[in-house]
Amino acid sequence: MRPEILISDKVHIHKKNFLSLFKFLESKNIRYKSYVRHDELRNCTLDVYTSSEKLIKYAGFLQEKNGFEELFEFKYCGVSVFEIVRAELLSCLIYRGLSNFNFRSGREAFDYFSSRHLEDLLAAYRAALFWLDAWSEELSENSFKYAIIFSGSSIAAKALLYLCRFNSVEPLLAEGFFTGRHFYLENKYEPIANNSDLRFVSVAFCPEVDQDRWPKTCDYLSSVGVYNKNVKQPKEKSPPPFDSYLLLTCQVVNDYSLIDSSRELVSSVELYKKVIKEVVEKTDFNLVVKVHPWERNKTESRSATTLEALSEYLKELDPKKAERVFLTENSNLSQLISNSITTITLCSQSGLEACFLGKKPITIGGAFYSNKGFTYDIEMPAMLGDLLSGSFESELTLTEFNKYIAFMNYCLCEHLIRSDADVFKLLDKIFVGCRPLPRSHKTPIRTYKYELEPIFLKRNFLKLAENPYQLFRDIVIICGRVSQKLRMVNN
Repeated sequence: MRPEILISDKVHIHKKNFLSLFKFLESKNIRYKSYVRHDELRNCTLDVYTSSEKLIKYAGFLQEKNGFEELFEFKYCGVSVFEIVRAELLSCLIYRGLSNFNFRSGREAFDYFSSRHLEDLLAAYRAALFWLDAWSEELSENSFKYAIIFSGSSIAAKALLYLCRFNSVEPLLAEGFFTGRHFYLENKYEPIANNSDLRFVSVAFCPEVDQDRWPKTCDYLSSVGVYNKNVKQPKEKSPPPFDSYLLLTCQVVNDYSLIDSSRELVSSVELYKKVIKEVVEKTDFNLVVKVHPWERNKTESRSATTLEALSEYLKELDPKKAERVFLTENSNLSQLISNSITTITLCSQSGLEACFLGKKPITIGGAFYSNKGFTYDIEMPAMLGDLLSGSFESELTLTEFNKYIAFMNYCLCEHLIRSDADVFKLLDKIFVGCRPLPRSHKTPIRTYKYELEPIFLKRNFLKLAENPYQLFRDIVIICGRVSQKLRMVNN
């Protein structure tokens, strides 16, 4: 019998990150298919797209387009190709070193790409056409009810996501939450980065804390640093040179939550510069700027783009003002938040950590948790100086904190899926359209110990013993990417 669920990205959607999802599917005997083809064409560099033999056949097809206007308007399988490539293309260019941009519309972004990075734009278009064909073939050969898609922002993910609009397949967007122990799984037809349906949740003041939920929520929030899968907080807690300071928490420069939006796209680095300027010129506050340590893994040069750009910017300021700003990459974030007056952020979930510690954070441009009654919310950095010099209160009132409690209780107990849970109440609601096979027809699903092993060497030894074909596939992909980078270095 045919599978009812397509797991579209086994690179990201696996048992280590989404264990309860797989437990649920197996316990309910629901058929699913993990798509394991073309992994080398997921979230890769533009050079991989340029040299891939799988994409060459689309080059001639694109050459037939008459001018940039037709290329911008071009649709394939009923889907706007530029909308599919825009976010990943921008992410890849930032990966190469682009840090200063301001696009007021999709057309402005296209004009920039076509005038300065035409070959990269065409390579991304070829990748989009390839994935639209690959997913169209997959959907036509199977009668899936659901497609589970990671994030929805990359070319491969967005191609499938947009095709679901024209098929009977319901997309389910999956992504991890900042607690490290929960994940989103939302029925959406647009990417989920800073776009969760949680932004529609309305919370009201409740004079009594939900005693059943809040202790669990507290446990999740107090152990964020322990379970974060990307960044481990340093044990050494070196304090900044100020006793009193505002904290600006920066995000990875090509984070999709910053660059995959229908709103005006402005470089986060430029926004941070404006925040610094507002603070040092219009207030007496000191400012600690915490850049994201993961950024070194997201740039081709392995450099900290934000840290370096802001360091150069401080040299342009009056020395007396510049010395009121402290840049740090590896300080312990929880300690910085705890000792700060409050936290300023664009849409980082560190704002929610600040609330947990009683701070009233300032969000700029709109986070999914903005406008819930426990944050200051401004549209642009230019509004920051007036806010800080006015009747600014850095700590949450009891009413505001109770609203935060209500919101987080809802997030962690009603909306998000706990990754290591054995209770499937929320998943039952999400997959209500699936029909489990009778137990007599149960198809055994092979499980592997290496999928849950966190230690790199041990995981790969187990993989060699349990699933050598998968290890071989991984090595081929890694070798391909390494050789590509070596060619780039030699050129």
